[in-house]
Amino acid sequence: MSKILRALEQIKDERKEKILAASHDSAIPLGTQPSIAEEDPRSVNSDAPAKSISINVLFVVVISLGVMFMVLNVKVLYELNKIRSSMATLSKTTGSQRGKVNQIESLVSQVKTLNLDSKKELDGKIQQVNTIVSKVQSDVTDVSIESGLLRSKINELNATNKKLVDQYIDLSQEIEKLKRQLLANSQ
Repeated sequence: MSKILRALEQIKDERKEKILAASHDSAIPLGTQPSIAEEDPRSVNSDAPAKSISINVLFVVVISLGVMFMVLNVKVLYELNKIRSSMATLSKTTGSQRGKVNQIESLVSQVKTLNLDSKKELDGKIQQVNTIVSKVQSDVTDVSIESGLLRSKINELNATNKKLVDQYIDLSQEIEKLKRQLLANSQ
């Protein structure tokens, strides 16, 4: 849009310059014949060519200005046609890019849907794993408790075994004493 405005401003400036140049070229310099408006109508006689020269100059200026305006209008129309064609091309490009954007948005929504499905599936699997882990932790706790009970039972059995061993040793020693007494009595 700014290119269009700049082009129109440039055309406007060119028109101004050409109009100023044309009016400057047709102006009568100072020190020459006065213009028709400045002449005293009583001093004009039939052999004074100033009136016909200024009308001819005015006629040439009007024609040259008309030609310049026509040329400038053709330029403006040409530039406008270029702008219209570039805008049409731009709208076609924009339309095709809109189609691409719609495709991309569609793909993004599909990916989001797949991500949501994958997330739900992953959350379900994580929940299953957490359930299994909590069961294993519960089983480990139960095993720890049972192993503690088993250890205490083993300790009790070891203590009982030690008592029995001590009693066996005591009994063995008594049996040995009794054997010795029997041997001593039998002799």
